Amino acid sequence: MNLNQLPYIIAIATYGNLSAASKNLGVSQPALSKYLNGLEKKIGMDLFFRYKKNLYPTPAGKLYIKAAREILDIIEQTHRVFEILDEPSSETVHFGTSPHRGANLIFHIFPEFNRRFPKVELIAHEHYAPALKRLLLEKKISVAITTDNDELPKGLKSIPIHYEEIIMAVPVFHHQAPQVQSFILEELSYVDLSDFQDSVFIMPNNETGLYSTIKPLFQKIGFIPKVPLSSPNVMTEIAMIRAGRGIGLIPSHHIHKKIKELAFYRLREPAYMISSIIIRGNHKLTETERFLIHLAIKHMIKIDGIQVKWNSFLAELIWEFDPVEARAQQLEEWL
Repeated sequence: MNLNQLPYIIAIATYGNLSAASKNLGVSQPALSKYLNGLEKKIGMDLFFRYKKNLYPTPAGKLYIKAAREILDIIEQTHRVFEILDEPSSETVHFGTSPHRGANLIFHIFPEFNRRFPKVELIAHEHYAPALKRLLLEKKISVAITTDNDELPKGLKSIPIHYEEIIMAVPVFHHQAPQVQSFILEELSYVDLSDFQDSVFIMPNNETGLYSTIKPLFQKIGFIPKVPLSSPNVMTEIAMIRAGRGIGLIPSHHIHKKIKELAFYRLREPAYMISSIIIRGNHKLTETERFLIHLAIKHMIKIDGIQVKWNSFLAELIWEFDPVEARAQQLEEWL
């Protein structure tokens, strides 16, 4: 693996054809073609799939490109560390996220963010949705990744990321627990919330997006649940339900954790939590803020397994920061 030629393979993957890649690199197209043919011959397999005059990485190509990027990242990061030892941060990005997913999110995205923007300081503000919206209006943060089930205050703009169904969680020994336990959403039986009017509910705190989502469900059928405990932390709710202290409504991604003490139902009249990017309506996102959002969404897809609600804004982020992945998605649509 020639370190000096690693940018060649990355440029080919990024631009999707030899002509554009050669112009970007300042290398002749015949020389780039010779490089690629020689590399594939040396490895013994194709690194790119040719389709409609464009090049798309094969599985082997993806592995090679990933390794090339990691090597170049290490080299670049080493140089940048020396550069910033005596220099202050060039920019500070204040962003908001929920306390629950926030820590996990920051842990996963910070290394990649720091590799690209080593001189930018990230400051995370972990609050629930109402507080994050107040911080946006007060210009204390520039972007928030949070739930958006309430009416949005004037001056803010929401970009939905995904919708997550709310499900009923009951202890397996509850008298209304389903006879067959499943951890697959599509296999769950349906129930009416009104069937559980005599049950005790473990509820979320009224400052959370989950509370805003499920409150209308109770209002619609006209009953006030018996609540011995409410908590802003959904994991506390789940622990209490597992212990048999009540039943509750939780986001559906928790069924994938396969908690054996819990059984689940889908609601016949479903409710959905909406996760969104929220910014001020007149705020123009910087490159660092757009990259931060891109990493957050990529993390949510990979770690949380969410199904993103694609829109033009999110599609533009993929093309801007991960054109190889964008082209792969485009190829899947064509095929």
